[in-house]
Amino acid sequence: MTKKYLLDTNILIDLGRKETSVIKLLEKINIEECEICSIVTAEYFQGLYMAKNINFERDWYRKFIEAGEMKILPFDRSVQRNMERFKRSI
Repeated sequence: MTKKYLLDTNILIDLGRKETSVIKLLEKINIEECEICSIVTAEYFQGLYMAKNINFERDWYRKFIEAGEMKILPFDRSVQRNMERFKRSI
């Protein structure tokens, strides 16, 4: 079974800003092993409006994510129920 990595919003932001440490980390794995949740994409776009260079970050996202290099996972009711159970357990 292939390992999968679920990237969070901070990783996307750092990638868009070409942060060296994140790029080096992701160079160690195959981009096809990375996935993001649809909620992360929503957070990312919300943050674009606070970005210093909104056009660069939007263009980067479209090129990298929308080009299909990374799978976007849906956030549906079953995921929400699992989150609720997890929060109650901690």
